[in-house]
Amino acid sequence: MKWDMLRLSTMKNYMVFGNLWGIVWGFQEVCFLTLAMRVVSHGASAFGFALLMALGNLGTATSEAVLTGLTKSLGFTQVFNGVALFIFVPILLLYLVQKRLHHLGKLSNSTTHT
Repeated sequence: MKWDMLRLSTMKNYMVFGNLWGIVWGFQEVCFLTLAMRVVSHGASAFGFALLMALGNLGTATSEAVLTGLTKSLGFTQVFNGVALFIFVPILLLYLVQKRLHHLGKLSNSTTHT
């Protein structure tokens, strides 16, 4: 295995890691939405979905604006690496939410939801 492949210095590696990060980010968004929909009541699920989508879009727009400025001052590589490492924060939050829901009895092991 060539160690040069692990470096983020080529455009091909940026594309590979960028796509991988996008898939992981999309997966954690689906997990957040799924957990949120299981917690809210059926009557409030449309409002909960709309609120989560609005906050997600606002967060995306805000982070794009902030990260564009950081890219100019820090460089693309540092910002990309920082954002890639930041994905561990939502993963930790998902774990803590799931643990709390199991403790409260709101998340069952079955796949059916009545």
